[in-house]
Amino acid sequence: MDTRSTSPDLLAFIVAILLLAPTATLPAAAQQPIAATTRPHPPSAMVEWALPWTDSFPGELSLRPATRPAQAALPPVAVLGPHFVAGGQRIRFWGVNTCFSANFPEHADADRVAARLAGLGFNCVRLHHMDMMPYPGGIFADKTLTHLDDTALDRLDYLIAALSRQGIYVDLNLHVSRRYPRPDATPAQKGLPDYDKIVDLFYPEFITAQKQYARDLLGHLNRYTGRKYAEEPAIALVEINNENTMFLWGGAQKIAALPEPFAGVLRQRWCDWLAGHYANRDALERAWAAGGEPGGLEKDEDAARNNVAIWKPGIVQSNPRRRDWFDFLQTIDAAYFTDMRRFLRDEIGVRCPITGTIGLGPLGTRSQANMDFVDAHAYWDHPRFPHKPWDHADWLINNRPMVENPAGATLWTLAATHVAGMPFTVTEYNHAAPNEWQAECMPMIAAHAALQDWDAVFLFAYSHNTKFEKPHTESFFDVEGNPIQVAGAPLAARLFLNQAIRPLAAEQRITVMRDQMLDAMPGSYYRIWEFARGALRMTPELAATHRISLDFGLPNRAPPASAPTASVKSASKLVFQGGGQGSFAGQFCASDDGGAAFVGFRSDQPIDVGPMRIERLDVPFAAIMAVPSSPGETLESASRIFISAIARAETAEVGWNAARTTVGEQWGKGPPRVEIVGGEISLPAGNGRCAAWALNPDGTRRERIDVAINASRVTLTLGKVPSLWYEFTREP
Repeated sequence: MDTRSTSPDLLAFIVAILLLAPTATLPAAAQQPIAATTRPHPPSAMVEWALPWTDSFPGELSLRPATRPAQAALPPVAVLGPHFVAGGQRIRFWGVNTCFSANFPEHADADRVAARLAGLGFNCVRLHHMDMMPYPGGIFADKTLTHLDDTALDRLDYLIAALSRQGIYVDLNLHVSRRYPRPDATPAQKGLPDYDKIVDLFYPEFITAQKQYARDLLGHLNRYTGRKYAEEPAIALVEINNENTMFLWGGAQKIAALPEPFAGVLRQRWCDWLAGHYANRDALERAWAAGGEPGGLEKDEDAARNNVAIWKPGIVQSNPRRRDWFDFLQTIDAAYFTDMRRFLRDEIGVRCPITGTIGLGPLGTRSQANMDFVDAHAYWDHPRFPHKPWDHADWLINNRPMVENPAGATLWTLAATHVAGMPFTVTEYNHAAPNEWQAECMPMIAAHAALQDWDAVFLFAYSHNTKFEKPHTESFFDVEGNPIQVAGAPLAARLFLNQAIRPLAAEQRITVMRDQMLDAMPGSYYRIWEFARGALRMTPELAATHRISLDFGLPNRAPPASAPTASVKSASKLVFQGGGQGSFAGQFCASDDGGAAFVGFRSDQPIDVGPMRIERLDVPFAAIMAVPSSPGETLESASRIFISAIARAETAEVGWNAARTTVGEQWGKGPPRVEIVGGEISLPAGNGRCAAWALNPDGTRRERIDVAINASRVTLTLGKVPSLWYEFTREP
């Protein structure tokens, strides 16, 4: 998990996307300037929205497939061209993470959780943070973190089997947060990065320990499916080392501060690399002195004597010397992941697709281009801890909506990490609670991922513990207990998995040269979007009108893929505009014939979102999705359409400070309370009689709501019957 605040520090500017695109018809509200407003008052009219734990949840909205016998394997996942396939068909993953003890539930809880996740539309679970501690919080038997615990393995076995019965795959993480075992000969951990990150990419003893853990876990026989993890079809993906690369944020400082003998091991590798690239010291000295820049080879440095210093931030070095250092780092980075992938595939026999870690910066992303797929993480308004890391009593958020800041949106960084010809996943994403505008999270990431034709999105996280029946939002990231996240899940799943919003028709592959990457260092160390904007001239407008990917010129990559064809020509488009930070006026509209997603602030005019039109909003802010219940249908003709209309939520007695930037440890009491979206939306009337219902928190029908047909459109009145979910039907 990314522990930084990841809101990009970009220049604020007003951006109206699709101004130049052929399909760029802006909504009516976008044709007029959006006036800046003051910060909306906190919601005052709130109703309870308790999340029931019933077997049928979420009722009418459920996506739960028929369960399968425990021994009936899911189709194995493989890579075919630029995407994943299973059973001969392309497969996408709408996933969620489980962390720490949530990976080891009791059997009865595993069955209940699996059914609940399937009903909400999740078809993959990422097993994360299993390796930090002994059972029950982790998979190990004791504090040495060397031997796997039998009870933990039994519970993990059963969870994987329970998920598989519900049609849910697993993404298995290997190294996440373990400090490697310290034999007598291994130095103490003092002075090393958290979880031995960076060091375990080049330090032999840590690599050996990592391989042993992988052998023990992936070679384990699941007693409920009868298959080794390495051969288990329900394990769709394997990740080698979470958020761990030589180009990790803060990596330059961490490498410069490494204690001995770790610094010495890296320096030896550095000198060996130089000796392999230059005939002798004179050749190295001439190369680093090119252009007459200061900071070349010092008079007492010699690769043959293993004393050429590593690069440190703030130290003046010539450009050739600096380029060589980053060239070396990328070689070390790629060598580790390539060897680990070979080990998993050839020595352990892992059959599913494997990746190394997330793509960070251009050179880190280039390393991951050697894997089977490329991954990325992003958070909007991640909490900051000003004094002590992860102090749950002392933290801050900005509490700003992403929709008001298109220039700084997380979406562009993700788009810039997609490597051409390879599957692309986002295995951690969230707009962290208690951000008041977090309802924007699911519509925006699901719609953008669909438009970009990505292969997986995982919300972070479902739960960090085995307290699954959470009464309300009580932490930054957990979906369970959070009425905003749970309410958005079933429709966001349909948007993405059902291709209700189809990929953008135009593709833009951007060629990346190694010289460009090296010249961009160290400024683009882990910042892929800064590199894409500067060296590659990528813009938010381009990423909103084209399917974006970076082409590193690798062999055996899939050729450019056409957008999927359909009987109805794709009308997919994205409009994302905002007045900048503090405006509280932005709007995000993603649409196609088969679905529509709106996030933003009300305006004085109707807002066209493809086939859906927001005629009126009675609340300052809303996130609204409209999606047919079944794949392949359109909003114009589907017999059944689901609508979610979500605004803000707040638990009773929540402890906001005066600036509304923290609640400390006071997450509130009692069931969740939500702000009801009032107003009117309209859809194509189609043929037949129209009716609509508000739905209960369990997804069952509640009461009919008003509908009015005028010419070719039908208008639904929202909010008179308090609900976050609605069902609209057309009957012959």
